[in-house]
Amino acid sequence: ADISVEDILYPKAQQELIVNKPYAFSANFSNDGIEDLDFVLVGYQVWDDSLVVEDSKIVEIHSGTILSVEFDSIAFVSLRPSARVVFYTQASEDVYLSNDSLTLDFSVTKSLSIGRLDAVNLSIFPNPTASFLNIRSSEPIKDVRVYNDIGVQIHQYTVNASSAMIQLGGASGVYWVEIHTDGGVVRKKVVLL
Repeated sequence: ADISVEDILYPKAQQELIVNKPYAFSANFSNDGIEDLDFVLVGYQVWDDSLVVEDSKIVEIHSGTILSVEFDSIAFVSLRPSARVVFYTQASEDVYLSNDSLTLDFSVTKSLSIGRLDAVNLSIFPNPTASFLNIRSSEPIKDVRVYNDIGVQIHQYTVNASSAMIQLGGASGVYWVEIHTDGGVVRKKVVLL
């Protein structure tokens, strides 16, 4: 069998990504062998000076096919003038290891436009919290997204109201709550006890 990373779909080489905007990285993986493979590890890692984020999945790739894999959305919370993504695959049946990864460089250099936030009156409480978070806004809240401290989206709630109560759940630590309204996007740091 020969499992390989065929090509990277997203991001593109030298692309500038926007801070705080979620992105779903994706790539094509192929099986050029004569057997269907049930347990193929596919994934990616993002590096700058150190490992920033990693995601992987176990997939099934049929003989002679190419499988497009989209990974969970991530959002970078800080600028990264020079970053590298490495997509990889591993399977115990793989006999040619030279084509098991592809690499490209990109950057995270722009800020997300946050609209007319001066018109949005927003409150989030309690902060820090043990579990639940109350959000109130002068404008209808479209949705709320929660990111962990490395920018991986872990929750998304559709609200369509001027207030919401969301459950953070998860390990204690720092999280980023992103509130989307007609007036723009507000991002707040929240501590989960």
